[in-house]
Amino acid sequence: MTKRIAIAVSLALALSALALVTSRVSARNEKPAFGKVRVSITTDYAKSELSVPVLRFADHPFMSIIRLPDNENGADPNKASAIKIVPYLTEKGAVKIDVSLLFGDVTGITSCEQYKQLKQQPVASYFPRKGEKVTASALKKFGLLAIRFYLEDEVEDDEARRPCFDGCKCGKLCCIPAPGACMGCGTCGECCRD
Repeated sequence: MTKRIAIAVSLALALSALALVTSRVSARNEKPAFGKVRVSITTDYAKSELSVPVLRFADHPFMSIIRLPDNENGADPNKASAIKIVPYLTEKGAVKIDVSLLFGDVTGITSCEQYKQLKQQPVASYFPRKGEKVTASALKKFGLLAIRFYLEDEVEDDEARRPCFDGCKCGKLCCIPAPGACMGCGTCGECCRD
C-alpha cells in the first residue's frame, strides 16, 4: 500500500512539473498583447504627425526630438536647438509627457547618449487622457511654436494592420531605432530608443 502511495505521489509531482514547463514555453511563444497606448505628436515644425508608443519609464521609453531649424547647429548658445519629448507610463498607469529644451549642436547626433550630453532645460510635464488633445503651451514663453499631443489606443487585432506597435510612425513610414540609437523618421522628427 505504501509503495502505491509513493508511486501515485511521484506521478502527481511529475505531471505538475510537466504542466508548469509547458505553460512557461507557451507563454514565451505568445505574441505581445495588443491595446498598447500611443501618443500622437503634431507641431508646425514637422510636416506630418509623429506617433510614438508609450512604455513604462523602466522599459526605456521612446524619446522624440524635434530639431529647431533656425538653431540646430547651436550657433546661438542662448537659443534652444531642439525640443525633447518623452512620453511614458507612470507607476499608477497614467501617461506623463515630459517636454524639455536642448541646447547645443544637434546636427551630427545619432545616439540617445549624445543627446543626454547636451544642456537640457525642463519646460513642463503633461498628463493627457485618452481621446484628449493637449497643447504644450509652456513653449510659447520661449518663443517656440506649439506642440500638440493626442493619446490614441492601439487595438488592432490583425498583425498586418498594427500601426508599428514597437516603433515610431510618421505617415505610412515605420521607424524602429536600435536600443540607444536615434534615427530620423520621415518629415516628423527623430525617434530615439533609450
